Amino acid sequence: MSKTTQHNQNNGKCNTKKNIQIDELITWDIKGKDQPVITGYEKKEEMNKKIIIVTGDITKIQVDVVVNAANSYLRGGGGVDGAIHCAAGYDLYDYLCSHYTYCKTGDFKPSPGFKMPCKEILHGVGPIGENAIQLQSVYVRCLEYVRLKGYKSIAFPCISTGIFGYNNNSACPVVLEVVRNWLEVNPLWEGKIIFCCYSLTDYNIYLKFLPYYFPTTELDDNEPKNISDELDKEQVKSINTDSEQVTISNSQDTDNDLKQRININKRMFYYLDIEDYDLSIEQQKEQINECFERFREKYIEEKKEIEELYQIKKPY
Repeated sequence: MSKTTQHNQNNGKCNTKKNIQIDELITWDIKGKDQPVITGYEKKEEMNKKIIIVTGDITKIQVDVVVNAANSYLRGGGGVDGAIHCAAGYDLYDYLCSHYTYCKTGDFKPSPGFKMPCKEILHGVGPIGENAIQLQSVYVRCLEYVRLKGYKSIAFPCISTGIFGYNNNSACPVVLEVVRNWLEVNPLWEGKIIFCCYSLTDYNIYLKFLPYYFPTTELDDNEPKNISDELDKEQVKSINTDSEQVTISNSQDTDNDLKQRININKRMFYYLDIEDYDLSIEQQKEQINECFERFREKYIEEKKEIEELYQIKKPY
């Protein structure tokens, strides 16, 4: 049996619904106004216009880049991975076999979109189990690739929350936190980030956490001043204790541990293997200089923010 035949049998039938134009999707600045007001990050209207949350088939969204929830061997699988391989056609499988043998956790490998309505597919490998750094790394690396290539839209599935076993309620705030931080550092990127949830369960989890990281309404004096007023205890714990996955040790945090965690979350996207992006030497130098300049400009502001964050008491 050939690789192509075996691959076909493993994937089953493909969805034949029509493609969805990105202009048909409602951005978060509009959809989020129906959600509860929760104390979180600063409201930024322009940032909210870059966020889209949908449920359905990610293979039918017409965007520049679609991210695949792949495994390290990049040979297709079940769930989103299988659906993307099916929609892209046999050429995708042959391409991955001829170009890659392995992808480390927290990274991705690019491929053409083939029969899918996208320019490229980024095959991201999330962690097996709960590891916030590795999960955030996939999202940040994909976002940086999109920025460097000049793309204006990217669709993410829920990475690692299927058979890889990352708890949905824990993964969502980890993802939204790093996406928010990335957008803060890259305000000039004018594109759309689409969170495409296959299930209504994942979709509803995103709807609960999005108002915290991407608020659409300013708080009034009579409105809730604490996230615990709107989210249940388990959800609050997910937002405030993702450090359990970020730190290596499970022991009680010291002052330095907390500051280190915040530094990791705020700075991790500066430490990217840009040579993976097939750039020329001059382009690599340019990106290094740009990253350094962004880092330098944010340093004083970030230091103050770290000190302020450290003073916040956990609301549970």
